Amino acid sequence: QGGNNNGYAQDNEASWFDWDQADTEMLHFTRYLICLRGAHPIFRRRRWFQGRPIHGAEVHDMGWYTPNGVEMTAEHWELGYASSLSVFLNGESITALGPRGERIVDDSFLLMFNGHGAPLTFVVPQGLGGCDWIVELDTAHLDQQGVEVSCQERWDVAPWAVVLLRRLGDHPRPHPAQPGP
Repeated sequence: QGGNNNGYAQDNEASWFDWDQADTEMLHFTRYLICLRGAHPIFRRRRWFQGRPIHGAEVHDMGWYTPNGVEMTAEHWELGYASSLSVFLNGESITALGPRGERIVDDSFLLMFNGHGAPLTFVVPQGLGGCDWIVELDTAHLDQQGVEVSCQERWDVAPWAVVLLRRLGDHPRPHPAQPGP
């Protein structure tokens, strides 16, 4: 980055990526992520999450969970494992309106982040409006896409990896093709 400590703030050679030199697997993976974001408005919100229950529902618009599937408290944030956690994004909670003033709804997702150098077992939390999930992405094991997971089920997340689960039974939407060649 030419000595620059924040390449993300640069729109020049310090941060540009030469896609012509990228390996095929990286190119497919990046295209998949772009398509996933484009297919799901929950990943393109223009307003902050509130972190509180939605009117008339028991489920929050967003929730933070320990690897054991327990909703995080202020004390949890002080513990060492706070670098490994799950985040619930509720597709029913999008407050922005569509181009014709219509309500926007999307699938709900659970992201599991392992911020450690060793594998870590996560528990899929209960009480997130449904108990059936499907692996949309596992950054360490791309072949896991499509595997179904239930509440309270354990899922091993590789070191420094992210797993993205999509709640089943939500609003059917087209999903991007599988990452990889």
